[in-house]
Amino acid sequence: MFFSTWILFLLILFNISLADHYKGGTLSWKPTDPYSLTSPVEIIITERHSWTLTRYQCNNNIINTLGTYNDTQNATTATIICISSAAACLSSFFQTINSPLYCTDFSTVLQISSGTYYTKQNLALNSIIDIASRGASWA
Repeated sequence: MFFSTWILFLLILFNISLADHYKGGTLSWKPTDPYSLTSPVEIIITERHSWTLTRYQCNNNIINTLGTYNDTQNATTATIICISSAAACLSSFFQTINSPLYCTDFSTVLQISSGTYYTKQNLALNSIIDIASRGASWA
């Protein structure tokens, strides 16, 4: 009984997490001055994602006009949030970021589009936090 319940749970989990429109992405950061030892430290956060072209439509006009692009099934802009403890987030000085993606490239042959968002934040020196992209099509 336990084994069949476990298999059922895994199958449901796989079905829920199936997102064939999402092709992958990264969320990275680096200091603007790698030698700065003063607090707060200015960092650049880079978010990059790739999607199916039908879900996140992009074209040369959107790229040339620096237009943002969103999920065709959900127009809500994603945010970058701190997911560490409330105390760690507060002491780091991290501020929630609205992160509209700017279309950077697409392929009609591969049916894929990619977008990027850059922003700066000032964080307390030696902060240890985890951040994540949430909202839009994300939980």
